[in-house]
Amino acid sequence: MTTCPDRRAWLRLLAIAPYAELARAVAALGALPPFEYVREPEIGLAMVRGRTGADGLPFNVGEMTVTRCSLRVMTDDAEQRVGVGIVAGRVPQHAEAIALCDALLQSARWRDAVDLTVLEPLRHAIAAKRAENARRRAATKAEFVTVVRSGES
Repeated sequence: MTTCPDRRAWLRLLAIAPYAELARAVAALGALPPFEYVREPEIGLAMVRGRTGADGLPFNVGEMTVTRCSLRVMTDDAEQRVGVGIVAGRVPQHAEAIALCDALLQSARWRDAVDLTVLEPLRHAIAAKRAENARRRAATKAEFVTVVRSGES
């Protein structure tokens, strides 16, 4: 498996992207190479940990549902690429789409196409959503003014 410096960033982006947008972007890629499962999509639990303050001792907050998938893609360059997908929630297709994109992004032949067709629209959609949320928060911001009374004569 090839390790790319941006792999962590693209896996994060694919995991936080809404599944509907990811599925639409993957469909826009057209004909994809065949793949086989290393590990079929499965739903399980992950322990969520937290800390009290910035430097407190870690403690278990609780469990959350996650779905994971691992698959092997035979790309046109006759190399096998293994992709992994882990996502919060119970949507096996989401984990599969992440794993497929991960494997294709490791291939020199597919990297640019997946970046342009899948990652770039997701980056813009997430940035637009964050800007909208910031605008909504700013509209409800309350400013307080302190009035100081001058001494009475």
